[in-house]
Amino acid sequence: MTVKAIPLVITAIFACVASGQTTANPSLDKTFHFTYTDKPQNIQEIVNIIRSIAEVGQVNIDNAARTMTLSGTTNQLALAGWLLPQVDRLTQPPPQPSQSPATLEYQLAGTRDGGVARVFYLSHTETPQAMQEMVNAIRSILELQRAVPYNNLKALVLRGTAEQIAAAEWLINALDKPAGVQPLSSPGGNPAVIAYTFSDVQMDVRFRAPATRVFYLTHTPTPQAMQELVNSVRSLTDLQRVVPVNGPKAIALRGTADQAAMAEWLINALDRPAGTVSPASPNQTPATNQYQLSWSSDVARVFYPHTSTPEELQALVNDVRSTAHIQRATPCHAPGAVALRGTVGQVALAEKLIQERAKL
Repeated sequence: MTVKAIPLVITAIFACVASGQTTANPSLDKTFHFTYTDKPQNIQEIVNIIRSIAEVGQVNIDNAARTMTLSGTTNQLALAGWLLPQVDRLTQPPPQPSQSPATLEYQLAGTRDGGVARVFYLSHTETPQAMQEMVNAIRSILELQRAVPYNNLKALVLRGTAEQIAAAEWLINALDKPAGVQPLSSPGGNPAVIAYTFSDVQMDVRFRAPATRVFYLTHTPTPQAMQELVNSVRSLTDLQRVVPVNGPKAIALRGTADQAAMAEWLINALDRPAGTVSPASPNQTPATNQYQLSWSSDVARVFYPHTSTPEELQALVNDVRSTAHIQRATPCHAPGAVALRGTVGQVALAEKLIQERAKL
């Protein structure tokens, strides 16, 4: 009796599973026509956007007919249908009255995570490289991975939570600046800085480091110099979410409030014209700038030893690392500076070494 009943039970289970699969989330096919987009490269870029933002896996493209056929759920196809006319167009929509980039938004039904899609049309980010830097900043600083550029219209297409999209709007407005146009510098000539802080209501596990900053550099002239400054910030502050954006000559970062405060000190110390920092005393002791970390017993110090060549500065950093056993020591060639972090004893030993070099 028991043996004969088993096939019937298995058959019933398969019937239930099959029934659930056919009614739970059926896949539909729909063909979309491109109205204005005719170049295969642009069609492929739009397809990549729809795949990423609408999460449509199966796409068939017919470049000759200027069509794409998608397979997906009703919600996926609805989002794709909204996205297509936002990027399949000849020109951007007009900018908003506030001069912020024009935006268009779509609220996804029945989802909490990633429930907002938005298209930003940039005004001053001109090249594919600059567009990619903007995407990198959004992905790194906000942990928003569904961010895709469309270079033909200078557009960014994003999908995330409402909090991520709001933060992305702030960041894009901060970085989409005309060349050479920055906020006014802080008193004393320090780089201008603007801040965004996620509220307790907005906070989730991704934003336990809620302090977001954009610094506009004044005296760091080249992409290489900007990258050296970023390397120093990462090494000394333990911040990983730090990116350079070369168009507006800005550095964007996110971390704890203590990390952001230390980063501001360090950027102020390193964004200086070469040769403008005078020795601290008549005996040619190099000028210094020191910071006590709030979350560690370490101290950070910036020295301006006025070495004559980049090779001499790098050699000095190498000696500090090996003699004082400080691995967090970085050169910044534009201001001719050495930034380092270590124990009080290590920093004192590094200071003695640098002073001896300055007197040679």
